[in-house]
Amino acid sequence: MASAAPAPEPGTLLDTERVALPSEELERLEATVTRVTYSSRSGRDDSPVAVSGLVIEPVGQPPPGGWPVVSYAHGTTGVADACAPSGSPGMRGQLGVVLPLVERGYLVTATDYEGLGTPGAHPYLQPVSEGRSVIDAFYPLVLHSLQLRYPALDYSDYLSGRPLAAMDELERSCIPAAFGQAHVSDFVPSSPAALTRAQQWLEEFALPQRRAAGPLFVAAGTADDIVPVELVDEGVAAACELGDVVTYRRYSGAGHPALPAAADDALAWIADRFAGRPPPPTC
Repeated sequence: MASAAPAPEPGTLLDTERVALPSEELERLEATVTRVTYSSRSGRDDSPVAVSGLVIEPVGQPPPGGWPVVSYAHGTTGVADACAPSGSPGMRGQLGVVLPLVERGYLVTATDYEGLGTPGAHPYLQPVSEGRSVIDAFYPLVLHSLQLRYPALDYSDYLSGRPLAAMDELERSCIPAAFGQAHVSDFVPSSPAALTRAQQWLEEFALPQRRAAGPLFVAAGTADDIVPVELVDEGVAAACELGDVVTYRRYSGAGHPALPAAADDALAWIADRFAGRPPPPTC
């Protein structure tokens, strides 16, 4: 029997398709948008997976050495394939972040993440974890992710009412409306033991776990009711203890996400990194 062909190396381009996003701004910028599928490794078990995403290229000839590249990791959109930004006309609300980068001459790569728009389940918070700070806001998505890794997890230990009834919708839609109609009492663990199990499981995804490979820019809004600024403070302090170079900015009165308030600072920080200037450290 012939042996199976070896899996392609992570980062191998598997497919490309030119697409047109209905955006007046993109048309004005004359940017080229390509939907790509590339090889990667699962964050769940290290098996080969195909991942989709977009590559958005500025107009004109690239500078010597090629376009500076910014890889954009989108926020929460859901866990169903329909929630993949690359398959949505407006990138599921992400264009507002991407456009300023393209306008400044960056080539932007925007992954959908494993299991969004490609076969397999999307392990929310596992391979691209935003840390435990987000669990209060997207509790059902976190539980869905945990059950992929720990099949013994029983949703009824952590949910009741409308959210529990809506869990089956997660694989078919983005964030179901029932989650927005829930009461806080619907998200209470059934017992102290259930709470302890969830805390232990989530520790696996908590950030930071090791020193980062490069400098970090972290922005937080003091009025963020989804990712409380105090939790961001703790994460930054932990990163500093690991020896990371962190530029941390708090934005008074900003909610979730903090990016609109932080956009100018973030863009300037990115430009300085490409220019070779040292980052201003918080720690």
